Amino acid sequence: MKKNIILVLILVVFVANQLLAQTHVSGSIATNTVWTPGGSPYVVDDDVTVELGVSLTIQAGVIVKFNDFWDGITVLGTLNAIGTDSNPIIFTSIADDAHGGDTNGDGDATVPGPDQWSTIDYHEGGTGTLQYCWISYGGGEYSANVHINESSVTVDHCTISNSAERGIWIGSASPDITNNLFENNLTQAIWAEGFDTIKTFSLINNIFHNNQWAVYANLTDETNDINLAGNVSTGAVGDFGRNGFGLAGSIAGNVSY
Repeated sequence: MKKNIILVLILVVFVANQLLAQTHVSGSIATNTVWTPGGSPYVVDDDVTVELGVSLTIQAGVIVKFNDFWDGITVLGTLNAIGTDSNPIIFTSIADDAHGGDTNGDGDATVPGPDQWSTIDYHEGGTGTLQYCWISYGGGEYSANVHINESSVTVDHCTISNSAERGIWIGSASPDITNNLFENNLTQAIWAEGFDTIKTFSLINNIFHNNQWAVYANLTDETNDINLAGNVSTGAVGDFGRNGFGLAGSIAGNVSY
């Protein structure tokens, strides 16, 4: 009996420690802020907004979990999330016990899947870098794991997967997208509604696997150049799936394959 009581107490303490060792965040970030591994996992309970002129830096090894369909990060200032090959930054669902443990304390009652959080939204004028990040199970309120809208962003050496719709949505921007893996996104890995009018759109050395489309660009009189090099796409899914770069509309700039 004593052994059973001791075992129960150990389990209670273990679960309590898991629940306490987390940082809950929401609302406005109005001063320069750093999220560190010591505060990880960071649980986004409601939308977080990085205000204009302010930077949020997320250090290597940090895990960010989003509470539900509606929750995301909006970037009006700067978001830099720069991990390493051996210590990536994780953006995932609260139901994902494989990263950071059972953060919501429900055992195996919930499992991660597409649509479980909203997006990382680089809004008009926002800037930043996502490097060595693993970004999965989003596409909830908004239609992609990452939104890049009239903003200057680099996405490099990331895995972007399991979105309810798109991996990345681009609007009137020309991000540098290099060395990434896009897989298991339910529609397009990348969807573009126009590019920056001047800056070259660079899509280089990316791997696309098990998406409906690798890339689809819906363009209207674009004037910038497009640089496509070293990309590989396999396993397109669905009746309309394509392993390729789809272009609709018109472009006056140079397109390099």
